[in-house]
Amino acid sequence: MIILGSTIKTIGQYDVRGCSNVTEVIFPQTLERINTSAFDGCPNLKSVEMPSGIKRIFKNWCKPEIPEYTVPAGLMSDGDGGWMQGEVFTVSGTLDYGAALDMLDLVNQERANEGKDSLVIDKQLTELAMKRAIEISTYFSHTRPNGTDNFTVFDGLDYPGARGENILAGYSSASGAFSGWMGSSGHKANMMRDGYKSVGIGCFEGNGVYYWVQIFAETEYEGQVKRETKQVSEQINIYKGYISTLSLYVRTKNVTGVPYLDVNDTADAIVRLYNQEWESPIANIAVTCDNFKFESTDTSVARVDDKGHIQCVGPGMATIRLTYGDIVDEETIRVLYETKSIIMPEHVDLKVGEEVKIQVKFGPEDQSTFPTELKWSFEDDEKAYSSTHNNKTHTITLKGVKPGKGSFTVTTDNGLSATTTITVTRGLKGDVNNDGRVTLYDALQILKQAILKWTQTENELWTMDYNDDGAVTLYDALKFLQKAILG
Repeated sequence: MIILGSTIKTIGQYDVRGCSNVTEVIFPQTLERINTSAFDGCPNLKSVEMPSGIKRIFKNWCKPEIPEYTVPAGLMSDGDGGWMQGEVFTVSGTLDYGAALDMLDLVNQERANEGKDSLVIDKQLTELAMKRAIEISTYFSHTRPNGTDNFTVFDGLDYPGARGENILAGYSSASGAFSGWMGSSGHKANMMRDGYKSVGIGCFEGNGVYYWVQIFAETEYEGQVKRETKQVSEQINIYKGYISTLSLYVRTKNVTGVPYLDVNDTADAIVRLYNQEWESPIANIAVTCDNFKFESTDTSVARVDDKGHIQCVGPGMATIRLTYGDIVDEETIRVLYETKSIIMPEHVDLKVGEEVKIQVKFGPEDQSTFPTELKWSFEDDEKAYSSTHNNKTHTITLKGVKPGKGSFTVTTDNGLSATTTITVTRGLKGDVNNDGRVTLYDALQILKQAILKWTQTENELWTMDYNDDGAVTLYDALKFLQKAILG
């Protein structure tokens, strides 16, 4: 009998070896992990009782054969013959076999430059590499997401001899990924190794991020690899310890910097898994899982089902919440009615030289969505005004240029339109600053003009020229001074 110490958490590979007489082992309740070949050469160990809190039991933990035991509650298959506290996540994306063939050409060109034989692309190895490319999108490591060694992908396959693996992420082209590997002595050595004869190459794109894997072998196998892409949804068994952070994201519309959805819109609550081994803001792959729980804080605004499908039902604010075990994340969404009307003035009166800024609004006011695009059209044959408009803030600034009439029309992306007419008139004679009256300030400005003869616009001349003789004189200044004083 072997009684293990009460503080032991892990039994490592070959920790118990060559104990042919051992028939019974008592595990402590503190035990969390039993590695492959932890008990090696223990043929008479026929039955054990696993502690209830164990988190990881690797396959072939006892040799030459596994004793009988009951798998504790809470453990699931790791997909590789062992058991773990874990989860099944589904990852979706694109496998790019054409990019894999492009990578093969680059590798063999470099091998030729160094006087080495070309590698043969192996179809079976390529499928393994594609599988690993999907896996590293969730856990970027030579350890697989289920916690096993990367070469366990070979289990049950006949690939004797040395094997190698290169992994990479973030490069969107084969040439970029190849340069990335060539910049690392260890990765380059794998690609240039004399003993390797075949290679499998994986390229997986998920959420716009590319993941690359090369698997090398000394065995000459072949199999045609077709230049194509495949859309895939792959289930990945992930060890619980690798699931530390999940983030929730809802894709919304965003026109003026305010994210929103329309009433009757549908959307998906997208859950992204933080990749612990690749610290990059782009490294979080979208995943789905049967054990995700979703809820809405206001079902009169938005409802969400157990798959994360959102239905917008009324205007307002609602928070969509994700719960997975102890992990909670949430996203607040704004729901608005579709635009039913455009709110802006029917008519604007402008004085020459006057500026006015108009805010275009949409109805129902304060509950209406923002159009994704506004089209502006102008009628101004008389060149009576100038304008500048901003499609992000939905504003237009008008300035009177000369007496006349015009208009502008706003059209939304859903076909609504509204028009504002514009009339530009002269201001009050003598009112230099356009405040609607003639004051001593105005008279003083006209006197300065009469003496200094500054360059004037047509409208400035009209305003200061009391007797309309085409010049600003002391006579004009005195007449307007009289008007300022006497009214």
